[in-house]
Amino acid sequence: MICKTLFAALAIMMAAAPTTWAQAQTENTNATTTATAAADDDAKYATTLLKPGTQAPDFNLSTADGKTLSLSELKGRYVVLDFWASWCPDCRRDLPHMVRMQQTYGPRGVQFVGVSFDEKKENLLKAVADYKLAYPQVSEWKKWKTTTISKAYGINWIPSVYLIDPEGKVVLSTVMSDKIEAALAQIFPSCCEQDAALEKIDCCKQAQGCCKQAQGCCKQAQGCCKEKRCH
Repeated sequence: MICKTLFAALAIMMAAAPTTWAQAQTENTNATTTATAAADDDAKYATTLLKPGTQAPDFNLSTADGKTLSLSELKGRYVVLDFWASWCPDCRRDLPHMVRMQQTYGPRGVQFVGVSFDEKKENLLKAVADYKLAYPQVSEWKKWKTTTISKAYGINWIPSVYLIDPEGKVVLSTVMSDKIEAALAQIFPSCCEQDAALEKIDCCKQAQGCCKQAQGCCKQAQGCCKEKRCH
């Protein structure tokens, strides 16, 4: 009787074990697939974007407040171009991240520019107000696929984001804004031990944010006083 009971228990355990292992394997596979898919967004959606080292095409577009803005007038600064539209759910989801980046790196001399594919100015202005976008927004006020700038920059997916260097060349093109943030963090390392991402006070008091160490080490030549120290 004891043997029968023991064999029955062993049979149940052996039958259950493959199921448990299979479930674990499935969960691991699903997790890996999800992570790979997230990491592979550029491989799927950024294939037509301009490659690093390419000269970024100049543009001269209308701003949301009725002025004009060209890329060439921003030469000498790092520029982030965010291609988006107010009707795009993924774009709206990404805007708070873009705003935080602008608040962190704008004071350090990086110029953020939103390139909108909105056809109606009032829709763009509403989004600007809703998301408190403090950087320039430009548009051709046409359907996305008919715009000159979408063809010039190979925009087949939004949001798409470019980082342009002071010479007007592409540093990075991506559909993942966190990659832009990582690149900016390398170019403009924080001179504070505190994490700016946690919204703690930036200890670098200079206008361009170019102070690297407490000794007043300066990375940028312009607008940087070497006598001053970071606090």
